[in-house]
Amino acid sequence: MSKSIKRIGAFILSMLLLYIGFKYLISKEQRDLFFAIPLTTLLTSVLICIPSFILSGIELRFLYSKVSKIKLTAYDTATLPIVINLWGVLIPFQGSFIYTTAYIHSKYKKGIGHSAKVYLLSFSISLALAGLIGILYASFSNIAFSIYFIMLSVLLVFNPLGLVVLEQLLSRYKDIKHEWLSKIINKASKLFGTEHIDKKLLFYLVLLKICNIATSAIWAYWVTITFRINLTVIQLLLILLLTNLTALIQITPGNIGVNQIASGGLAILVGGTMNDGFFLSAFQFLSNFTIAITLGSLFTFINMKYFSWQYFKSLL
Repeated sequence: MSKSIKRIGAFILSMLLLYIGFKYLISKEQRDLFFAIPLTTLLTSVLICIPSFILSGIELRFLYSKVSKIKLTAYDTATLPIVINLWGVLIPFQGSFIYTTAYIHSKYKKGIGHSAKVYLLSFSISLALAGLIGILYASFSNIAFSIYFIMLSVLLVFNPLGLVVLEQLLSRYKDIKHEWLSKIINKASKLFGTEHIDKKLLFYLVLLKICNIATSAIWAYWVTITFRINLTVIQLLLILLLTNLTALIQITPGNIGVNQIASGGLAILVGGTMNDGFFLSAFQFLSNFTIAITLGSLFTFINMKYFSWQYFKSLL
């Protein structure tokens, strides 16, 4: 009963945050613009977003192949990120991770630890790239609170992925006594899954992330033209990438409300306005949710023949 109450509370909280955002954090003009978005504009956004899901699927295929020694089918590679997106909205508190774990366990007979490592590795690479882009942008611009922004970006670069760099350095300087440090790093690597990362895999994963960022840049550029948002593509990209940080504190379904308010705050940090950041995130959610509720529902139904609902319930 307590879990059900928490989930209902999470849905209510997400609606409350959205109401506060639309009512008090953005202008009436932006609010009216959002609720009058033509269907053709939404469909165009959906078409631009779909390649991003496919790239995410290819990334999952690489990671599961290395971490779990399983090869995702072409169908799962193309559809799993879309289904994950749907369940991230349906279930508060890491719903996408819960569904992925249950599906991989049911179809490929792999446990929760494998999906956790895949999730952490993918998340770490995203944060590192966001940090690098942030450092570059802050170094060549006069954004508000630039010192704090650079500090945040540096912290993002030195996430669990930094263990790979430390391991490389220790292996290069073997003459230096560092057994205690090696043991700590090895244990941390096993925990976060970085032990599976090699130069070849890292190259492919970073390349896929860069392609995904490029896709996001195309979408962001289209958004600035369509809605006349007064932000550069780099600023929009930083907002989208840094909003990933909210995945660490998911308290509402799909972080609805939290993401929008966080994006507004990040927009101010990179030199924009709360209006622009909130609107951008709200429109991105609307586009992704359209994909999730249509294609995601269809693929979920198809996946039922592989799915163990009993195991799924045990994870809730």
